[in-house]
Amino acid sequence: MTDETRAPESEGARDLTPLIKSAQRGLRRDVQALLDQLAQGELFIPLVRNIDGVSDGQRLDIDEGEVKLVPHMLLDEEGNHYAALFSRPELMAAMERQLGWKTEGEALKFCTVPALFALDMALEVVDDEHVLGLVLNAGTDCELALRRPELASLTNGKAIPLVGYVANLEPDEGETTLVAEGGEPPAPALIAAIEARLAELPQVEGYALLRTFNPERDLEPHPTLKLATRVDESELSSIAGKMIDAIGKHLPPPGYIDIVFDRIDD
Repeated sequence: MTDETRAPESEGARDLTPLIKSAQRGLRRDVQALLDQLAQGELFIPLVRNIDGVSDGQRLDIDEGEVKLVPHMLLDEEGNHYAALFSRPELMAAMERQLGWKTEGEALKFCTVPALFALDMALEVVDDEHVLGLVLNAGTDCELALRRPELASLTNGKAIPLVGYVANLEPDEGETTLVAEGGEPPAPALIAAIEARLAELPQVEGYALLRTFNPERDLEPHPTLKLATRVDESELSSIAGKMIDAIGKHLPPPGYIDIVFDRIDD
């Protein structure tokens, strides 16, 4: 990776760590809060090699010329690479211990770059082929993994929901979910799969298949299955799991469905 950079951390830079941790919820508003502070923040790049011509602790301005960086990267169990950036130097310690990160065989060093510039550099190498994504604060409780479209949205100044995270977040009754009009009618195979499984679930007394859109959670409208039932709350997750097993392969793009329950009072 070749680009202009500077080191070390600037005084007065915004610590992005709490905002990165909040963005783990995946909601658009949390991503927007992070985006709003990126221009004031900095990120740290763990180095495989020393930066030629730069002494330890020397600060470089972005316009001083090109500096060649060779950063450490992450590798998953399947051999896929991921770029790595950190919001505090001490957060590198986990990967330094687990992966044996060093700089030219000695203690790990890092350089500090403005956050937006660091994300731009990461986007140059995240190509969905050789490098599949970016991980912020890898190995810590404030780890945030970004796919290329999510990373690109940040560098373009647009906040989008992080669907991989938001899928694990329980719905908030205060959020606005819209019923989307129009669109393609449900595929007959999907309807057939729903009704076939419901025939095996007598505790479900009715259903409605909708297209909904929650701007905090969704990138586009998607199916929502509303099930009417009288069962105890403890049984709902089992019913939802059985429905998803039956209909998952029939879902239209974007390929997921929300299952919500309409509790019938006796």
